[in-house]
Amino acid sequence: MLYSDLFRLSIRGFKGRSSRTFLTVLGLGVGFGSVLFLVGMGYGLQDLLLKEIATSESLLSLDVAPGKVETIVLDKDNIDKILAFEEVDKVSPKITLPAQMSINNLIANTTVYSVNTDYFDLGGIIPSIGKLFDNNTPEILVSSAVIKLFDLKEEEVIGSEVSFQVFLPREITQNIEYEEVLVEGEIEIVDLNEKFKIVGVIDNSDSSFVFLPLGFLSDLSINRYDELKVKVKSNEFLSPAREKIFDMGFLVSALSDTVDQINKIFSAIQVILGVFGFIALVVSAIGMFNTMTITLLERTNEVGIMKAIGASNKDIAFIFLSEAIVMGFLGGVIGVVVGIVVEWVFNFALNILARSLGGVFVDIFYNPPWFIFSIVIFSMAVGLLTGISPSRRAARLDALQALRYK
Repeated sequence: MLYSDLFRLSIRGFKGRSSRTFLTVLGLGVGFGSVLFLVGMGYGLQDLLLKEIATSESLLSLDVAPGKVETIVLDKDNIDKILAFEEVDKVSPKITLPAQMSINNLIANTTVYSVNTDYFDLGGIIPSIGKLFDNNTPEILVSSAVIKLFDLKEEEVIGSEVSFQVFLPREITQNIEYEEVLVEGEIEIVDLNEKFKIVGVIDNSDSSFVFLPLGFLSDLSINRYDELKVKVKSNEFLSPAREKIFDMGFLVSALSDTVDQINKIFSAIQVILGVFGFIALVVSAIGMFNTMTITLLERTNEVGIMKAIGASNKDIAFIFLSEAIVMGFLGGVIGVVVGIVVEWVFNFALNILARSLGGVFVDIFYNPPWFIFSIVIFSMAVGLLTGISPSRRAARLDALQALRYK
């Protein structure tokens, strides 16, 4: 017999047993939908977290901090030495200073981070509202905690003007020639004598800080930095550059290490979630196996007739295997549709709740195309496995006994 004819015989039974077949396929679809939902949540949370902390340049960056030896400091000489390494592409320093900021005659304490715009790219820092500042323009970025501190709204704060007084240890300000310097003990209070415009907001409600262009502290003659972002030329230079900088006596860490740890943790989470979904899938597969067994009993006489007119054991096995694979395929397709619909509904409800509580829109699900394709292929494999036993039993039936079966 032609395989096309055998295939039509295999799916002909779907019409006669439409309700049972539909429920079986639906049960299998729910199982695959559970796998898609749970594993998709794992991928979504991983993707959401990595987008928050990592950019292409930040993954090639090293964080350099002063070591335990007080005489080894991050100054311009050491920065020039690091820049001279063949593995290093660029270096972006940061100065951290306590300060007072004034907005609309209101004053509050905060922390000033003085950096160049390269620092944001190397650190994977992206403003939630507004833009990055220009290095040569009196512009700043503030954290969302600063906005709450002054009881302002994010939409209103963009464009506001801010003035600063920074607090400096006396040992780093001995050569300052500034208009207003107030000395209090070991701290010198310096008025920056500049109005800065807020151009962006960093989403951080836990810490009050401000990013300010590094050039506007140049008159303070500060030659000691709190942190460096060091970008290497390519991924294979991360380890050699780290070792060289570490040998200079500095502490070195890399965001790529954190990303690797996150990927390992989420890989374990995805396996655990997948196991829960797999349990639902096993239950569905048992139901499909039961359906195929009942189908064999119902079609025993039909098998006897086909064998009597010349159908081979291989033909009979093909009919039952085809039916099982088609049911598995339909179950996988329905599972993908069910999973995506449930994800959308769950995500929609979650974001309504988040917005009512003052949060922002997030998508906690992500389904890689290869994973969806794998589910469909795996569903056909499940159909094949559940159909092997019934197809073998059908192929081994004796034609005369099959005809006599009631």
